[in-house]
Order: sequence, then C-alpha cells, then structure tokens
Amino acid sequence: MKNNNAKKMSRIRIGGLYLSSDHFADEANKTIGKPALSDQVIVNRRNVTPKLNPYGEEMRDNVRKIFSEQYDLEVEFSWSKHCGCTTCPCSPGFKIFIRVPANSMLRVREENRVNVWVDNDGKITIRDEDKIASVIQLMKLCYR
Repeated sequence: MKNNNAKKMSRIRIGGLYLSSDHFADEANKTIGKPALSDQVIVNRRNVTPKLNPYGEEMRDNVRKIFSEQYDLEVEFSWSKHCGCTTCPCSPGFKIFIRVPANSMLRVREENRVNVWVDNDGKITIRDEDKIASVIQLMKLCYR
C-alpha cells in the first residue's frame, strides 16, 4: 500500500563513474579505457553491457561508500553507453544520481558534474572534488 504522506522524490545526475575494462564480465567491455582509434573499438563499445564481475561490483560499492562516508550523499548508479558522451558510445559508464524532492529546482549542469575513475588496480580517482562540495552547498540552500 502506498503511503500518501510520503514525499515524492526524483533523481538528479551529479556525475559519472567510469570503470576500467578489468571490472567488466563481457568480452565487448575489454575495449573500455582504450583510445577510440578504430571503427572496431566503437562497434565493440556499442555492445558494452553493465555486467560487472565481482571485482567491478566491489569497486562500485566502494565508490558508493566514499560518497556516503565522506560527503554524506546516498548515490544511485544507472548504466549508460553514453555516460560521458551523448553522441557516441565512446565513454560508457554509470551515471551517478542523488535523490531530491520531486518539486526541487536543483539541477547540476553538465560542466559541474563530478567524474569518478577506477583503474585496473582499484585506485579510485575523483576528478574535481570541489564540484561535490558545490552540490552539497546547493542542497543546503534549497532545503533549509
């Protein structure tokens, strides 16, 4: 039964998570992280799926934990072949979302989104961490 008193929520995108090829289970995913030097790489990337191996799932969970523990943000991931580029599947990854009230005016412009990279050794790099602080600041202003 639905709770009519529950606040309706929607998702806003705050960034992208890009895992190296070692984190994926399918053969087509082995092209991830390699330069798009040939048509074959682009063809393969069209077949990329979000199917992660156990190591990849662990790394995605580690990224979720970083957002929770360091920034107090609960994030959700959604697979997209066009995560980093809407034109072609050159940078597939997981879009990173947070939940906000459905009537929220909060939006994060593309240039203000954070990118998270996980290399084959499991090193997690968050590019432009100050962008996360900006999102948190905006949330505080919107929901005081």
